[in-house]
Amino acid sequence: MPRLLRHLDLWTAIYGAEAGNLALKVLALGGVYVPAASPSKSSTKCKTATFFHAFKDKWKFEGLLSNVPVSIVLNESAPLLGAAYEALAAIDK
Repeated sequence: MPRLLRHLDLWTAIYGAEAGNLALKVLALGGVYVPAASPSKSSTKCKTATFFHAFKDKWKFEGLLSNVPVSIVLNESAPLLGAAYEALAAIDK
C-alpha cells in the first residue's frame, strides 16, 4: 500500500475513534454529524469500514455506538450557517 494511503487510513481511524469518544461523552444517541475536512478525499474515507470500526470500537459500548447514526457533512459553509442561525436566535430573545 502506498505511503499516502497508509497515512490517510491512519488519519481516518484516529478521526473515527475520536468521533466515537465524543459521541460517548455527550451520549449522542440521536446521531453524529462529522464534518469532512476536504469533501473530495476525506468524505470517501469517512464512509469506509476503517472509520466505522474505529468509531464503535469502544469495548463494552460497541453495541451502543453501533446504533448511533453517523452523517458526513459535505457543505463547507455549515459552520457559518450554524453560527448565523445562533446569532439570529440570540437577537430574537
